[in-house]
Amino acid sequence: MRATQQKPSTRAICVDKHGLLIMVRLIHSGIWRMKLRNGQPKLLTEKVLSQQGDAFWYEMVHDTYQGRSIEQFLVAFEEHGRRLHVDLLALRTKDAKGHVIEFSAKVLSLHVVTFDTYREKMASLVLPWRPQPQETTAVPAGRFEGCYRGHSEIGMGPRKWIEDIWVHPSVPLSGVVRVNTNRGFVSELVGYGTTGARGEF
Repeated sequence: MRATQQKPSTRAICVDKHGLLIMVRLIHSGIWRMKLRNGQPKLLTEKVLSQQGDAFWYEMVHDTYQGRSIEQFLVAFEEHGRRLHVDLLALRTKDAKGHVIEFSAKVLSLHVVTFDTYREKMASLVLPWRPQPQETTAVPAGRFEGCYRGHSEIGMGPRKWIEDIWVHPSVPLSGVVRVNTNRGFVSELVGYGTTGARGEF
């Protein structure tokens, strides 16, 4: 992993004719330090491990006070009309006690809340690409110049959700450098790598 000052770069980014930004890059990884809404810390590591046909093996490692859990997804992206669709083809998980569960594509095709949540996670690799204000931000991984800053507000009154996000093209995977919300959630990039990502199974 590396934690160095970065300058703007547009390499390894694909923007298609419909304005969708695809952040899949092989053997890349990133680590984010988070403060959850309940105040507890979490370390999230994301990796793209390998390519299988037109699909990619993607891994998420969650380190919390409760221990380490791991999720590996085989995910493919298909263009349907003017939108890209995320297909979840395989999934294996390992909980903090070392129990492993594997799911087939047939099982994953079911509209179960848990599987839909996984699809939403994978959809974060495909981002709508729209012009955004640019600014510099600093996190533990370094100083990132020319970040695209997004701001969103959902709902009204006391239930209103406000989120600010900083994204940089040089950061693998989701491109996220920092996230802040009005509910106390904070995520900051700690480090990232462009070679040597290995699975935890």
